[in-house]
Amino acid sequence: MAALTGQTIASSYEQLLHCDADGGLTTSLQAIKDGDNGITSALKLARDKVEILPSGADSTTAFEVSQNDGTAILTVNSSSPTVTITGDGVVTDDLTLNSDASVLTFGAGSDVTFTHDNGTGMDVASAGDFDIAVSAGNGTFTVADGQTLTLGQSGASAILLSPHGTAGSELASLINTAGTTDGSDAAGSILLSAVAGGIGLAWADGKDLWAEGGRFVVTANENAADCIKLHADAGTSQAITLINDEGTGATEGSAAIQLLASAGGVNIKGNVDAANAVLLTADGGTSATMVVHNDQSTVDGAAAAGSILLVSDAGGLGLSWADGKDLWAEGGRAIVTANEDAAGCIKLHADDGTSQTILLQNDAGNTASAINLVSTAGGITLAPLSTSGVTVGVDDTGADVRVYSATTNEGLHYDASEDELGLLLTTKLKFHDIGGGEEIYASANGHLEVNAGTTLDITAPTVDINAATAVTIDGPAHTFASSTSAKPLVIIKNTTNDTTAPTLRFVMDKGAAGADGDDCGTIEFYGDDDNQDNIAFAKILAEVADASNGAEGGKLTLGVASHDGEMNDGLILSDGSAEDEIDVTICNGTASVLTVAGHVLPATDDGQDLGSASYQWRNIYTGDLNLNNTRGDGNEVDGTSGSWTIQEGSDNLFLINRNTDKKYKFKLEEIE
Repeated sequence: MAALTGQTIASSYEQLLHCDADGGLTTSLQAIKDGDNGITSALKLARDKVEILPSGADSTTAFEVSQNDGTAILTVNSSSPTVTITGDGVVTDDLTLNSDASVLTFGAGSDVTFTHDNGTGMDVASAGDFDIAVSAGNGTFTVADGQTLTLGQSGASAILLSPHGTAGSELASLINTAGTTDGSDAAGSILLSAVAGGIGLAWADGKDLWAEGGRFVVTANENAADCIKLHADAGTSQAITLINDEGTGATEGSAAIQLLASAGGVNIKGNVDAANAVLLTADGGTSATMVVHNDQSTVDGAAAAGSILLVSDAGGLGLSWADGKDLWAEGGRAIVTANEDAAGCIKLHADDGTSQTILLQNDAGNTASAINLVSTAGGITLAPLSTSGVTVGVDDTGADVRVYSATTNEGLHYDASEDELGLLLTTKLKFHDIGGGEEIYASANGHLEVNAGTTLDITAPTVDINAATAVTIDGPAHTFASSTSAKPLVIIKNTTNDTTAPTLRFVMDKGAAGADGDDCGTIEFYGDDDNQDNIAFAKILAEVADASNGAEGGKLTLGVASHDGEMNDGLILSDGSAEDEIDVTICNGTASVLTVAGHVLPATDDGQDLGSASYQWRNIYTGDLNLNNTRGDGNEVDGTSGSWTIQEGSDNLFLINRNTDKKYKFKLEEIE
């Protein structure tokens, strides 16, 4: 239709329709007469509205707009306030329904209605689906503060949105009060379903997501790690807590809290670098227990394997239980393997009191190795730290003790039936202290050695050493010591009923040819001087005087400390110049004095000299002088022999002939 600008439309009606310059209507047509039908209606046109006023009571159509074929497009019914549009209708500006109970109806059967509620509200009703689509912009549905937007059927199933004038008091609710459909896969009285995407729930930090009802079942259908994840990542004080404060079940399949993986494993992991990173606590009472139970797996215990496996890759494992309670482990074999190369790598430690014991008990095995301590590369040490010592076996049980060596059938055997301790050896016996070098060693048949690195102590009131042949003691020094007065006493005793006495022998066997002057043995006598210095006061020395084979001669010297502590020889017995000759040297130095308490006799009668042509006595101090050559050759004058005694008188010397008993007097001449 062309725009009417500043024109007047002529018609057969009673008044013309005039448009002003801007296209608005300024003239209203008060009466319209249809000459053919004889129906007159009032039509009032204005700039902002069109009013059709039927004038005849018998007229039902006040106004009608038809197509060329006579089909009505717009009909105004005069009997009721109804405007009917056949086909599409376009309103380019405001459409106003002034009635307080106005209804905007859609569909031939009025399937969808927009109804004014005769107050200040409106009801929208749809007999079928009701879709609101915003294709390019925002969609906003606003209700006043304090009011509620309800989506669904109030009192049955609805989403309730309640804004509030006070910040923080707003409320959004999704409520189904009538539906009884249980929650399951893609079903439930309230169902949140995202067919192609995910579902996110986000609420304010510091506020709670509260879900309460019957069972709570979460099922993840994606085949991925973390398919069900509870994640707290806002701060160090956060915790994830699973609480069942009503259920009392504690058996498999009915536990109050049960983690079940029917096809895979269950992993509990704590990433905090602190103590109690993973903590399992049972604190319901004194009868509460904590059980780790695997009733299906048959995996045997081995390195990093087992039906139940406790693993600590970087740290240790600690088991701590109450004092006075037991750690009980029972099953097949118990194998403890330590992989750290350190002392005490496996340790059983009782340190709480003097009555504690550590007991290894086998009360069923009856073999010789019912309890077996084996060290395949090192030794075994039993080290008691008290006077209790080490006890093997039980008193009055008659149990044998066997220690095996590295060689078959060798070792230590205590035979309880014989009360004997024996060594089963294919080689010779040796008791050896590895650290100090001490040992008891059977070096050959019938030969037992006792070797000590520093000192060998034998302590007893009486020590008996019985040897049928000889006792040999090798060493640079041998000391017999006693703190008792006049002790020690060394006795060399022979108890055989014969005339041969025991012998003390010094042997010098240097492993080479002997030489004159070689010492054969020395006996030294030491004592304290008044400064408590230990000094050699006397010595007996035996030497080789002549080492010639077949002409061997010895020398024995007795010496004493002379005046200044210097050792000097006082008596020397030495090999003479002929067979069976022994020379004796007495005293040392010309000032020495020889004192004889008894008689000095020659070994044979009339066979020895006193002095010689080369060594004469300087002075002879004697009583009577007895001269007798009757047992030898005569004198050099007449060749006769005699026996005379010279005796001293007060004024004369007397001469007595012992053969004739005649007495003579020396005639003495005094010299001035």
